Amino acid sequence: MKAPINEKYHIPLSVAENVLPYEDLISNPSRSEDLFSLYMFDGSMEPRILKGDTVIVKNQHTVKSGDVALVLINNEDLVIRQVRTSYLGMILTAFNTDVDPLLFTNDQIADSSIRILGRVIECRSYLINGVI
Repeated sequence: MKAPINEKYHIPLSVAENVLPYEDLISNPSRSEDLFSLYMFDGSMEPRILKGDTVIVKNQHTVKSGDVALVLINNEDLVIRQVRTSYLGMILTAFNTDVDPLLFTNDQIADSSIRILGRVIECRSYLINGVI
């Protein structure tokens, strides 16, 4: 089964260059309409998710604290980060310790400066020329 990318995910074209048009989804084809995939576009989540890995995302607009999510910031920047929530707001943390966390207040979240596009449910690495 293949996961389609279409308008229902509301990903602005300006940040969609890494979104894949289709990715084979073998694990659970019945849920494929809720899934989409993209290439990991930077090294912020290394060593767990490498730049160039294929990331499978479940289309949903809320996540639990501790989940890894695809997040749209100011309708311009697309990031994949671990989400931590508290009564003060939200912290988006990279696995790569060289990347600073992103902090958002509840007011910033309420005015749609930050939007969860989905929860990362799978990461796929492929061998290219014998190197991961």
